[in-house]
Amino acid sequence: MITEKIKEVFNMLEIEPNEITGDMTLEDDIGMDSQELVELHCAIEKVMGIKLPAQFIKKSMTVEELIKSIDNICEGKK
Repeated sequence: MITEKIKEVFNMLEIEPNEITGDMTLEDDIGMDSQELVELHCAIEKVMGIKLPAQFIKKSMTVEELIKSIDNICEGKK
């Protein structure tokens, strides 16, 4: 479920989710800049209905790490 939501977020940001793999980093492999990381942060909060900590998303983070971190936050909400 979280993976599908993240794909939805990438699609909203006009990043083709079908071309993204779990081991890709947000900055180096996907090519996201600081502004896009802020947009990603806000879009995840909106789509997932969660509040992420400031500085949650790191440039060097992989997509898989992002999904696991969000899953941990969602589990803590239950």
